[in-house]
Amino acid sequence: MDRFYIGLFMKVANILIIQNGKILLLHSNKHKIPRVEPPGGRVELGESSEECALREAKEELDIDVKILDFFGKFYSISENGQKIDIYTFLGKIEKGEPKIMEPEGFPDFGWYFFEDLLKFKEKGSLAPNLVDGLDKIKELLN
Repeated sequence: MDRFYIGLFMKVANILIIQNGKILLLHSNKHKIPRVEPPGGRVELGESSEECALREAKEELDIDVKILDFFGKFYSISENGQKIDIYTFLGKIEKGEPKIMEPEGFPDFGWYFFEDLLKFKEKGSLAPNLVDGLDKIKELLN
């Protein structure tokens, strides 16, 4: 499958789904250390960031999501030194109940309060873009 790369640059999109004062996050085994992160992934060639975020929510959790707003653009570096631009959106579930569709990469998911995010941050398992956006997430969850 084609991916959007330019040299050591990678473009990623994900979506924050907030419901009843909680945020939906996946437990990921795709990194060197276990991580909690929103549904998302690499933007494919010819795909917009928005299309990617919606596709990944469907592939990873079997939910149809509507984008409500742009949350922010974040920057990270992968374990192998790739620069990553992360486009994060806010969304809501339009159809379906979340369920794990890729158990080898995402063994579990959960709905978490802001205090839970702080615990994940302390353990070093909170996705970097969520760490960078914690103040804004706190506003959304309260």
